[in-house]
Amino acid sequence: MKTATRPPPAAGRQSSNGTHRAPVPTVRAPRRRVQFPMVVLGLGLVVLMMLVAAVVYVHGTSRKSVIAMQRDVSAGQILKASDFQTVNVSTDGNVQLVLDTEESGLVGRPAAVPLRAGSILSRSQVGVPSGAAPGTVVIGLLCKPGQYPPSIMSGQRAGIYVSSVGPGGAAPAASGGAIPTAAIPATVLAVDQPPDLASSGVVLTLSVPADSAAAVASASRSGQITIVLLPSGS
Repeated sequence: MKTATRPPPAAGRQSSNGTHRAPVPTVRAPRRRVQFPMVVLGLGLVVLMMLVAAVVYVHGTSRKSVIAMQRDVSAGQILKASDFQTVNVSTDGNVQLVLDTEESGLVGRPAAVPLRAGSILSRSQVGVPSGAAPGTVVIGLLCKPGQYPPSIMSGQRAGIYVSSVGPGGAAPAASGGAIPTAAIPATVLAVDQPPDLASSGVVLTLSVPADSAAAVASASRSGQITIVLLPSGS
């Protein structure tokens, strides 16, 4: 009689009672493939959004060449080309700045407010001074050396003395009105060289009381005025 034999157990883990267990199959998780086209597309969208934002910012705040102050200028002082400098700034168009192409239109006009060196000029700061006293007029006087202090400059307070006797003992012209006995108050708006370079002295642009303008102009033609500087605030 044949005796049945069992096949040897397959290799596996051994249990606590000495018997062998069948091997446990190992299941591996499938690998995920990186979608490179999607990554490239996402990066492209990010770059595109950044470019759009940059274009919007540049158009919203464009840079322009505008006028700024080169030096301090007092209110009422006549503006000159040497008072200005050109700077590039970003502007949104809400502020009425003065473009560098408009500089020629500023020369010869008074400052409406005190202007500080380095400040950006706006249109509202140029024109007739907002604090100008009523009843005054602006006149120009050609003064010879000795009729004015050498240190005279725009923005200063001055006094005009009219002499009763001019050079050579000449009497003042009758058309000038009564001769003032006290100094006529004035404000120096500008100090310029005479148009004729052969002439000595300076051309003073002064703000004077309207009722004294005729006497000052008449006395100036005959050389019968003297300009003095007054303390600030007088």
